[in-house]
Amino acid sequence: MEFGALRPSRTIGWVADLKPELVSIWREPRGEWPSDANDGPPLLERSLLLSSGSDNFLLDPGRIDPTGEWASCGFTNWYPGAGKHQPSFRAGMEEHYAAFVRFQAPESETHAEVAQQVDSAYRASLRGDRGQEDVFESARSFGSLRADVLAAQVHELTGRYRAALAFGRFDLDSLGPDSTVLDDLLPLFVAACLNRRDKHQRALDRAWRGAPAQYGERLRQLAAQYQDTGGLDADFSYAPGFASGVDRARTFIRAGHHDEAFAEILAALPLWKPLSSLHLAPMGLLWDREIGPIVTHERRQRLLSSPRTS
Repeated sequence: MEFGALRPSRTIGWVADLKPELVSIWREPRGEWPSDANDGPPLLERSLLLSSGSDNFLLDPGRIDPTGEWASCGFTNWYPGAGKHQPSFRAGMEEHYAAFVRFQAPESETHAEVAQQVDSAYRASLRGDRGQEDVFESARSFGSLRADVLAAQVHELTGRYRAALAFGRFDLDSLGPDSTVLDDLLPLFVAACLNRRDKHQRALDRAWRGAPAQYGERLRQLAAQYQDTGGLDADFSYAPGFASGVDRARTFIRAGHHDEAFAEILAALPLWKPLSSLHLAPMGLLWDREIGPIVTHERRQRLLSSPRTS
């Protein structure tokens, strides 16, 4: 958005007073709006205008948090109008700054600072420390591809609905060939897309049409394997000590002893090793046809809170 600059305090005012034509334009073609709507004329008529640019940065007194902070949001002069509300003026400015750095300041030192924060959060996560997971989310707004990939794994492990579909939307051209994506994340994506209980063939079709050659071929290979055999089998031989623990877990699973199987997996986790700096956890535990069914929501959380790799 082109907010321009913040207005001097003496020129801040209500949108309805400073840009009445904007309110009129949004009112005319759209009929009646609910009086408490968070978009369109209701939002414009109750909000303060803080910016001087062609787009608008608003403070909304209709949305107040428990500390008394007014929400902020951007509002374009054209569709779609209101952007995502942020809980405060500061949060809105931070979002705007992140977008500026991402799209208009490719040489900014902030990119290096964000990369360092992501790496620190990644190392903390491998130790089983979940206290820095929000760094991945904030870094995404600065355009960090690594944070995109790491955040998607957190979402999948914490049970976000259809989180695995995000793996088909990565900027694979910019990522370049990566063993984590090829060998652990694309299988998770394909398994999610072809799950008979919640199939998403369109998402799979879109992904391989837009993927670079190596990734596209891998997607087609995985899809064919899944359709031929009814599932996928994870190979952890890249971490032999961990693979041995998984093999013991498989023996317990076949005997119906799921608690003992998961205990073997947890005991072997320190012997796992990431395939690349994009690898947060052995995601094959989720998409493997034999192991996946025993990795419940609670057990996924335990994977995140357990030390992974030495």
